[in-house]
Amino acid sequence: SRSCQVDPQYQLNEDEVSVMSYRGTIKCLAIIDIVFTILGIFSGDALIFVLVMLIGPYFGYQGAKWLKPCQTMVYLVFCVCKTIGQIIIAFTSSSFWLVIFALIQIYITRIVWSFQTRMRRIGEDRLEVLRDPDFINRAIAANQDSIRFQYY
Repeated sequence: SRSCQVDPQYQLNEDEVSVMSYRGTIKCLAIIDIVFTILGIFSGDALIFVLVMLIGPYFGYQGAKWLKPCQTMVYLVFCVCKTIGQIIIAFTSSSFWLVIFALIQIYITRIVWSFQTRMRRIGEDRLEVLRDPDFINRAIAANQDSIRFQYY
């Protein structure tokens, strides 16, 4: 058995590991939201409404990609509004599937909230370091046992 020392420069704390783990998940969720929002055009939603609703997932993707808390907050607000809307629709329609979709949206909102909360705990100076692709690749390699997609 070989012991491996992690270069202290690339050592990540718990919040940083969590943010790096959630990062890919948030980008995937934002892309899914973009696709389903665009599909709203075909279900008869007004084009201007769809375009406005694309702001949230777009900022979510960019916020996760570049570790920008303000942009991610826009996505969190979008998710909260979408959750409230889906809960209202689920309870007014009494449809089993709409209740399931509302529960899934609650879960997604929780993931975005966790990402946002942990990113806000990291100082802007450290976020700037984490944005550097070279640093990210080395930090992921150094912390490979800790960083993975996170769904909870």
